[in-house]
Amino acid sequence: MFQDLTPEETTVFQQYARQNLPGRSDWSLFHPVCREVWWELACRHDGIDPKGSFTVFSKDNPYFQEGSTKSRFAVVRIEATVDYLTANDEESEADGWEEVEVRLANCLRGFNKFQDKSVPDARFVKWVKPSMLRPAYHFDNHKLLVDQLHIIMDKAAVEYDDDEGVVEDFQAYAQDWANRRSEARLDRAEGI
Repeated sequence: MFQDLTPEETTVFQQYARQNLPGRSDWSLFHPVCREVWWELACRHDGIDPKGSFTVFSKDNPYFQEGSTKSRFAVVRIEATVDYLTANDEESEADGWEEVEVRLANCLRGFNKFQDKSVPDARFVKWVKPSMLRPAYHFDNHKLLVDQLHIIMDKAAVEYDDDEGVVEDFQAYAQDWANRRSEARLDRAEGI
């Protein structure tokens, strides 16, 4: 599966392994040259003989730690007719939604059915009411807009003596903006 390395390549791989942690507990994807270096370093970390026949590493051994992970949540809307929810001998809509949850969880489990740590994982977390969804969650550019606001405030701070002055002025600007939006809504409602 892995190609043989020249002496120069072997040196490069060994140097890489000495300078970098594997970032995962499963080393099977790495070249045997790297695995050999990490094995020796992991053993040295725990004071174990690398040639020992039985080895148990400590939980804090950095060579067997998973790398950091990131999470992102998705909003998914699921629509079902009442007939669907109460079919299959379901007694109520709630029973039908429980069945939908089981099927959704099984579907998401299939996203990484072999529990491969190199593949993203997905799972059902919980049902939420539509009122719990803030509009900001629906727009990918929300963080970008907040970042742009911070940049504008940073630029404004250069002209102020202190950051509190920037905050006070921007609060006044935001209140003025909200008042104008509110008045515009009233005007539209009254047909002005």
